[in-house]
Formats: sequence, C-alpha cells, structure tokens
Amino acid sequence: MDTSGKILVTGAKGFVGARVMAHFPDAVAFPSEILRASSPEKGVIEYVKRVQPAAIIHTAAISDIGECEKDPDASFLANVILPDALNKAAMEEKIKILMFSSDQVYTGMKEEGPYSDEEPLPEPTNTYARHKLMSEKRTLDKNPDCVHLRATWMYDMPMYNHKNRMNFLTLALKAAQTGFPMDASENSFRAVTYVRQVAENLDKMLLAPGGAYNYGSTNDLNMYETTLAFFEILGLKEKAHALVRKTAAEGNLWMTKEKLNRIGVSFDTTVKGFERVIRDYALKV
Repeated sequence: MDTSGKILVTGAKGFVGARVMAHFPDAVAFPSEILRASSPEKGVIEYVKRVQPAAIIHTAAISDIGECEKDPDASFLANVILPDALNKAAMEEKIKILMFSSDQVYTGMKEEGPYSDEEPLPEPTNTYARHKLMSEKRTLDKNPDCVHLRATWMYDMPMYNHKNRMNFLTLALKAAQTGFPMDASENSFRAVTYVRQVAENLDKMLLAPGGAYNYGSTNDLNMYETTLAFFEILGLKEKAHALVRKTAAEGNLWMTKEKLNRIGVSFDTTVKGFERVIRDYALKV
C-alpha cells in the first residue's frame, strides 16, 4: 500500500499516539469526541469517509488494568466496540488498519514462555487483556487484513505531563534521583521497549499481512537483571543493587519475535534500547 498519504491516528495525545503523530508528518488526529461516543460506529465511518486517509493507526484505549476492572462496561466500549467501528470503516474504505493490542493477552498462559503469536491463547486473567484479545478475534474474523500489535511495556520521557503515567524509564530515574529503590522480580521475564522505535517500525507494519504480532524488543533477562542493567548503563554500577529491591513476584509476559522478524521488522534488545534512550536524552544522575 502507499503509506505516503495521510495516516489517521486515534489517541493522538496519548503515550503512543503522540509519538506516532510525530513520526508521520501528514498524520491526522481522530477527533476524540467521535471516539468517545456511546455508539461510535456512525460517526467513525462518516469521519473516515470524509478524511479519506491512506491508513488508520488505532492507539486509543483504556489501558489502565485497575480502571478496566472497576468499570468493565467502559473498557468494553473503548477496547472492543470502538475497534469494531474503526475496523468496519477501514473495510468500507478499503484501507489498512493497525491496532495496538498488548502483551497482557498472555496473562492466562501457564507455561513460563517465551510465548508465540502463532498459537491460540487461553482466556487472560484481567478485564483489559480479555477485551484486547476479544477485539483481536472479532476484527480479524471480519477483516483478515487487520493488524494487531501485541506491544510490550513501553517507555520514554514524558511529552504530556498531565497524561503520562509512570513508565519503566521514569520509575528508574526517580529511584536514581531519590535513592528509594524500585521493585523488580527475579521470577518475571518481559521486554520493555523504547516507544520511539515502536513508532519508527510502523512504516513496515503498514505493509504487513493481517494478523496479531508480538511487537517490541527482545529481552532474555529477568526484570531484576533488566533493572540492574539500566542503572549500570546510566553509570550507576556501584549503586545499582541498592536501587533495586528484589522481589519473587511471578507474571511472565515474555514473547517470541519470529513472526515479526520474517517480515523484516526488528527491534533493539531491551538493553540496547536503554543505551539509545540514555544517549538521546543525554541522561545522567
């Protein structure tokens, strides 16, 4: 497909959406009032017809796990009904649509991992993840060309302070500045990914065959080792162990990337990503 035209982006002021907007010079922000309607389908379809984008990148969501547990109806509307409407609009206009899913869809797995995006999944353990997996299935059943990105935990420095929750980078920098350690488990494996690279790889994902893709960095370290590595790269090797409180919590979200690699999409490892973000922002404590 031609990706040189306008890219329509939902959640344009969110953590991911803001970086997507910055990456695509002709990106258009989808009006939030249309997305938040209790019955969004008509407004979504009419807006897409009017704008005539080259593609849609859907980043908007209620992604706070606790918030989704407290209000599952709001989660269902944002994380299932809205993607359905956007998918229908994309099909009607015959344009590509990319949707951000989450590594949380693997929370129902009993094995240690890493987990493949080419296997059926059991029901996840939280409402947010259940709705994300439901959305994947519903949209792909109707539109096999739809792409879902099962994104890892992502990090960056804040762009909109009033909108950004804490992420791995800001938590680690807070620990480095205050001396109060952050928790990290030696029994948990997952990747964390620099969100700028998430946005940069979307050009290739717009050309990808439909389906669900594990999307982000690779990481063979447990989260305790990962956090130590960040502090060491930051130049705090002697203080690193004092800045990380080891826990035994379990909860792997460790994913394979073979399917992503087959279409020519690659990410830095989590540790290499740390080196890049520290260099990009000239971070030091």
